Amino acid sequence: MKKIVLGEDKKNVVEFYNSAELIPMKRYQRFNKFLMIDNDVGSDFADFNKRSVKAIEYLKKGMKEDAVLELENRRQMVYNAYMEYSPKNRALAILVKSINGEECTDYSSDGLDEIIDKLDKLGFTYKQVQDTVDEVKKKIENELKNYFPKKFNNYDSVEYNVQLIRKLKVELGQIITGVEQKEKLFKAEKNLLNLDKANSWNINNAGNMEREMEVEYTKFVYAVQEHTNEDLNNVTAFRFYALVEYVEQKNKPNGNN
Repeated sequence: MKKIVLGEDKKNVVEFYNSAELIPMKRYQRFNKFLMIDNDVGSDFADFNKRSVKAIEYLKKGMKEDAVLELENRRQMVYNAYMEYSPKNRALAILVKSINGEECTDYSSDGLDEIIDKLDKLGFTYKQVQDTVDEVKKKIENELKNYFPKKFNNYDSVEYNVQLIRKLKVELGQIITGVEQKEKLFKAEKNLLNLDKANSWNINNAGNMEREMEVEYTKFVYAVQEHTNEDLNNVTAFRFYALVEYVEQKNKPNGNN
């Protein structure tokens, strides 16, 4: 667990889940959901600018549907800012195990708001929110990559780096030769955009990520539970993925393990 002491008297202690072996899987799933919303939608002016820039880039590349999605997410971002709703604050609240020894077990919308209010009253700063969320995210992701390398790999980031290098080569070639390569640069920029598409979080849209994260996850849990007696409502992230691997190996064709 990660502990942060607050207040001049150092009497306020907030305890956070910070390990795949400790955090309940249901919490970890929602932690990731709120981080995805923060990345795809956001809640401040910097996010407004990010959404606008990407929408313009999509339009320049003829990617109309992606541009529309970015603008829809920008509209949601403005609403978040107006309502003072922060997905990253929700992600932080999900991680809180206890405040001054009192267990935090309610992570419904109202429960998370209550945790955020308590942290605010204790003087938890914006920088502490950023640092804590980023630190825990990185630590748990590294643990899962080490434990389950087949499920948690870097293929996406590798492909992004490959496409980025191709774009930089085109730009460098233009500088060296003094000859514009508009078609090659257009293609390279479009390939990069295709690797960094936003998700729809509007529950009224078909295929929205909110449904994917909540409903499909629950259905997946039921599928795993058919093969185990584990209480998957309280199982840790580490044990959950270990169970998934166990079920997959046990049910391989021809009994191959």
